[in-house]
Amino acid sequence: MIKLIGITLILGASTFGGFLCAERMAQRCRMLRQWLRILEMLATEIYYHSDLLPQILDRIAATVNEKNLEVEFRRMARTIAFGADSSVAEAWTALVTGLLPEKLRPEDGQVLLELGSYLGVTDREDQVKKIRTCQSRLEGNLAGAELEVKKRTNLYRYLGFAAGAIVVLWLL
Repeated sequence: MIKLIGITLILGASTFGGFLCAERMAQRCRMLRQWLRILEMLATEIYYHSDLLPQILDRIAATVNEKNLEVEFRRMARTIAFGADSSVAEAWTALVTGLLPEKLRPEDGQVLLELGSYLGVTDREDQVKKIRTCQSRLEGNLAGAELEVKKRTNLYRYLGFAAGAIVVLWLL
């Protein structure tokens, strides 16, 4: 009876580990989609409204459905609104690097970091053009991430179960 409980626990834990690895890959796709929505809102706000960047960032923070992003966008809006020592580019870099290790890869972060040097510095059309360029590059990264998820999700799930089965057979 104890062996059966042990076998069940080992198989369950290893299968759960495989599902966690698969979920981590899917989180990158969700985060990239979220950033694409943010960039779309940013481009729309910059192009069609004449508000200041802190007000735009506050509106974006209000519509973001992920708590970490909301907090970071509000922090960036406060940083540049109150005339802190940092520029918009430095605040954007702090925002992206603060969120990068979570669910994105370095190549995704690099695309977002490059955008920061144009925000609030160039004219409206140039900012929107740079945002569109960033969006197209992130869409390419998203397509690659979705393909990777499609290929490897089941692999990680089955691998987790198989690793547990091997451990169980080894212990018997």
